[in-house]
This record gives sequence, structure tokens and C-alpha cells, in this order.
Amino acid sequence: MNEGAGMNEMIERLARTICDAIGPNPDGRKPTLYPPYEKLPPNWTFYVPAARAAVEAMREPTEAMILAIEQAMMETTSMTREAVIKVWMAGIDEARR
Repeated sequence: MNEGAGMNEMIERLARTICDAIGPNPDGRKPTLYPPYEKLPPNWTFYVPAARAAVEAMREPTEAMILAIEQAMMETTSMTREAVIKVWMAGIDEARR
């Protein structure tokens, strides 16, 4: 479900996760005093700015993330799709600590 102009899959995924973590059903609709209720966008779309800010904040890796990525790169012999995913996840895993 991609409702925003210029929306990409990662931004939508983050917006949905932030929305879900805070509490409202991501696919639910914000309540309003005025009909038609069904024309309101899904709850997750209100969290797109926070999702974009999160991606921007992670754009530049920390030193610890760089070290984790370098370690993961040394453990692979070729940059297959699986290796790229492993290297990416090593950096993100370090950021989650």
C-alpha cells in the first residue's frame, strides 16, 4: 500500500512501525468529528515525517556501525545479494544496540 507521492517502501515500513509502536492501528483511520470518515488517510501516513527523519538520522553511520560493516565485509568472499544484506544488517544491528 503506497499512498504518498514520492513514497518508498522503506519510508512506509518505518511509518507503519512507528505508528504501531505508538498504538493506533496503522491501517485504521483517525477519528474525526465530521463525515465522511472513510476519506481520511490511514493512521500510518501521519507518521511519514517521523519515518523520513529516522532515515535521515541514520544516513551517516556511527563509528561502531562502520566497524560492524567492515567486519561483515571481511567475512564474505563475494558481494552476492545475501552478502549485501548481511553487511547492511550488521550496520543496523550495531545501531540497535
